[in-house]
Amino acid sequence: MKRFAVLVVMLLSSLSAWAEGAVNPVEGVNYHVLATPKPTVGPIEVAEFFGYFCPHCEALEPHLESWLKNKPEDVDFIRVPATFNRPVVLMYAKTYYALQQIGAVDKVHAAIFAAIHKNGQKLNSQEKMEAFLATRGVDVAAYKEAMDSFEVNLKLQQAMKLAKKYAISGVPSMIVDKHYKDGNAANWNEKLQIVDYLVEKSRQRRPAVAPAAAQPQAAGATAQ
Repeated sequence: MKRFAVLVVMLLSSLSAWAEGAVNPVEGVNYHVLATPKPTVGPIEVAEFFGYFCPHCEALEPHLESWLKNKPEDVDFIRVPATFNRPVVLMYAKTYYALQQIGAVDKVHAAIFAAIHKNGQKLNSQEKMEAFLATRGVDVAAYKEAMDSFEVNLKLQQAMKLAKKYAISGVPSMIVDKHYKDGNAANWNEKLQIVDYLVEKSRQRRPAVAPAAAQPQAAGATAQ
């Protein structure tokens, strides 16, 4: 009984300190070490698995955009669209890569989220997506061509392999340095605080990585 009481006090103290930002996140609760972490060199990669279908991903976006404005120089950020092997989800994933390929993803990424989750638009088919993109000034012919391209289909297959490798069962999920996956967080700001913690943990795990040594990632590069 005495040991149980001590454990309860320790847990409550830890939760209080975490809420005040004075304690590190807990492994197995706030983050997880991947079952098959990959040795890494160069910039620390932060990968967000997301989906246009996901209201939580849309809610995270403004917090993520704010985080990106202050992203450390030794960190590369990429987005990996979720697949989950469902037709609509796969269409959304291909749409992201097709827009990326034609240089339009930054132009309409937030607008797609807003259309679906704020305006209630049903963009659940390629035809509906094409009609919407046309209203946003996207070259629909180029989009359609990219949707059928070898490059986009290859990226889709790579995304599916990564999701399986990292055991992605829900989104948004963050993978840091191909070594850690984020876990429980009370809110979106805490989620990104966990990411910051895992970035620092990655620096300490491989001290050769430093901001002064960072090299920009090639355009269009994806996680491996």
